[in-house]
Amino acid sequence: MSIQDRHHDIIRKDEIIIDDKVSENEISKEKSSSKIRAYPFLSMYILPTIVILSILQGGWAPILTIFTIYFGLALLELVTPNEVYNPSKEESKVLESSSSFRLVTYLWVLVHLGMVLFGVWRVSSTWNTISWPEFVGCFLEIGLVLGGIGITVAHELIHKSNNFEPFLGKILLFSVSYTHFYIEHLQGHHKRVATEADPASSRLGESLYTFLPRTILGSFLSAWFIEAKRIRKMSPLHSSSADLVVLHLKHNQMVHYILLSIASWIVLWKVFGLPGLITYLLQGVFAFTLLEVVNYIEHYGLQRREIGSKGSQVYERVTPLHSWNADRWVSNLLMIKLQRHSDHHTWPYRRYQTLRSWDFSPQLPTGYVGMTLLALVPPLFHLVMDPKVEKYNSIMYGDAPLDEKQM
Repeated sequence: MSIQDRHHDIIRKDEIIIDDKVSENEISKEKSSSKIRAYPFLSMYILPTIVILSILQGGWAPILTIFTIYFGLALLELVTPNEVYNPSKEESKVLESSSSFRLVTYLWVLVHLGMVLFGVWRVSSTWNTISWPEFVGCFLEIGLVLGGIGITVAHELIHKSNNFEPFLGKILLFSVSYTHFYIEHLQGHHKRVATEADPASSRLGESLYTFLPRTILGSFLSAWFIEAKRIRKMSPLHSSSADLVVLHLKHNQMVHYILLSIASWIVLWKVFGLPGLITYLLQGVFAFTLLEVVNYIEHYGLQRREIGSKGSQVYERVTPLHSWNADRWVSNLLMIKLQRHSDHHTWPYRRYQTLRSWDFSPQLPTGYVGMTLLALVPPLFHLVMDPKVEKYNSIMYGDAPLDEKQM
């Protein structure tokens, strides 16, 4: 059996495990013995507290704090142990139904919106006296919280099949002027991940600074095309241009998102003045840029093969082989296990508390915080990552034996 076939067999077995019926007795037993608890994930609420205190301190404190947060967390990723525990089938059922884990994400929405308004208020109320270092530090720190944690929570929420959680996720994305991510991520990225057609998958040898404009513009356009295609299917044959315009105004989510964003900007301008609006936009830009930096890291250089006969080829199924994984304990707490990205892409609707670590998934040398710093220096990033990508691809698709994998 090939390496690919072995992994597909493992995945099929895992799907059977997840779908197994679990008795009430097993659930009751797992509730008392589960190793995974919701309260450690509350540690992500520490970050906004630190940020608010440093901004209120003023001066150079915000700039110094953001450097301390980044390098401090990057160091913790290196010195703390990995967290590789996977819940059993019984435990997964209990965890999926637990309201405690959902409450962690629901409460974040209130904190997130409070942080958005705090940054805007702080700058607008001190505009005549605020120094440039304080201003820059303020929107960077707020953007760090909104992007590093807020968009991560939004990402968790928008994947759920009910109406309430995706609605909360869209509120978070709307607050950083990136609501189209909801459309593109679910209907574009997850279908095209690890292919040339995906604007959110970085290519081997591509630098972060080349990737960012490509993915930001490409993702926006992708969302437009997805919605335009949906509207075309709704329109009757031989519809007039006027009819199509009406359909877009009524049903095109991208049109709605843009109009609502413009309206919110006008309200912010009227309430907080131009300084408040500028701050809002800048902290949003920094937040979604952080999101795209993480996208750059998550799939760097990984490619799905085209399979089938010539002329009717399709891309192979998405598996845990097509995303970089990081089992770093600290950043997985702060980012609600986003770094178990291999499992997420294979089973997008799994809740964060049940995401699994796969020993055959490609492993990053450190967590997302450290990798973000590494990505800022392309020669260093390529020095570390390019050999790993090439070795991993040779193992998966070449002749290298599996026991040579040192990922």
